[in-house]
Amino acid sequence: MTVNQPSSVTKKTLPQVTRAQTSSSLRVLIVDADPTTSELLTNLELDLVQQTVQVRSLKQATKALDRDAYDLVLIDAQENVDEALSLAKQIHDQHLDTDSLLLGSTLSTEQTIRAMRAGVCDILSRPLDQTALTNRFKLVSAQQQAQRQQHNHIQKLQQTCDKLTQAHADVTRQVDVLCNDLVTAYHDLATQMQQTVETHDFVTYVGDKLNLEHLLRRTLEYMLEKLGPTNTALFLPSVGDEYALGGYVNCDGSREAADMILHHLADVVAPRMADRTELLHLTDNQTLTDWIGDDAAYLEDNHVIAFACQHEDETLAVMILFRDQSDPYTQEAIQTCQAVASLLGERLARIIRIHHRHLPDAPGSSENPDGESPAFGF
Repeated sequence: MTVNQPSSVTKKTLPQVTRAQTSSSLRVLIVDADPTTSELLTNLELDLVQQTVQVRSLKQATKALDRDAYDLVLIDAQENVDEALSLAKQIHDQHLDTDSLLLGSTLSTEQTIRAMRAGVCDILSRPLDQTALTNRFKLVSAQQQAQRQQHNHIQKLQQTCDKLTQAHADVTRQVDVLCNDLVTAYHDLATQMQQTVETHDFVTYVGDKLNLEHLLRRTLEYMLEKLGPTNTALFLPSVGDEYALGGYVNCDGSREAADMILHHLADVVAPRMADRTELLHLTDNQTLTDWIGDDAAYLEDNHVIAFACQHEDETLAVMILFRDQSDPYTQEAIQTCQAVASLLGERLARIIRIHHRHLPDAPGSSENPDGESPAFGF
């Protein structure tokens, strides 16, 4: 054992015994002015004590605890029990891995209770007995070894819990992505199936006649069958940017009122839909006014659907539907309109191609000098 004795601190280290080699060995701080206290530890078993440091006052003990870590502090309570208990309480509150042991003759019942509350692990009476001291050190060493093992076990459990939590988060994230993908795929499949059904129903309903009047009439009848009672008008391109009425269904208004509305739709709404590729769905009066203008009063308190029937980026017809807001259009109705927009555009293009196949394709020819689309109307 090497001994270094400054004026106020005595430190003793047992040779060839380190904490890494003997995890159950103790680093001991002795708070006692009596030098014989540390000498008692020299006779203990080597595997019980790794290092001893002795200080002579409570103030020095506080500095030593702030500077180094200790497993056990022996506190002399012979001269001043209150100060000894104060230090024990400080150790208990601030140094969780350190035990304290009081050295004294006799303590009152009240002092003993205070010592227990202060976290003191035991009280040894003077004169100190070698056997009792050895047994106490062995017990403290075993307790601290068990605490270290429990702490390590808790750390491993915490690490395992962290890994499980991360794994759960990863799985949850993957499941969410998968569910979103499935929902998207299901929605796309449902849309494709709906489009297929709409295509089959429309083609079957309108037939295969290459007759414009028949196509328009059957299209309007198809919209009534699919959407229920609704005002529906089909407008066809006329001269320049103008549109003419190709056919309509009037379900809930007088002939005079219908004529006014149809005239307004042909002059204002149909031309504005010519370059629009997306379906227009208006559901409140303010939006109607913003989109149509002052003449929106004709359609007040109605829901409106408008869409262009296009083929190869050319608008061949515009369909406009409206009915009272008490009977709004459903999502299925909107899907039907979207399907009809494409299908009617294809049918109109076919009729134009068949009935005008004798005309040259190039615009500005002698037979079609203006290069304009053919005019439709009834």
